[in-house]
Amino acid sequence: MKKILWIPYNNFNDITYINEINEDGYLNYSARLKSKPKRIKDIKIILKELINSEKMTQEDLKLTAVEFEYNDKRNVTEILGISQNPITLNYVIVVDFLFSGQL
Repeated sequence: MKKILWIPYNNFNDITYINEINEDGYLNYSARLKSKPKRIKDIKIILKELINSEKMTQEDLKLTAVEFEYNDKRNVTEILGISQNPITLNYVIVVDFLFSGQL
């Protein structure tokens, strides 16, 4: 299984709401991931906030991310990591915008 990185939520800029996917239970946002070093342009990403996920265990979160990536293979999804919205405390799957497929 691929190692899933933790990305602090404050590493995201320009977070913009896109839509809600009720049947899958997540909210979509576009954003930019701050790059390091600063001379490299920020990366455009999609944040998929898992609704009511604030009490998920670390193991449940990993399984959800793997399942998400597996179910979305037809759209070539590349998961960059996981974060947590500091306001809602919901967990967020961070997806590369270029490989996000259908939102």
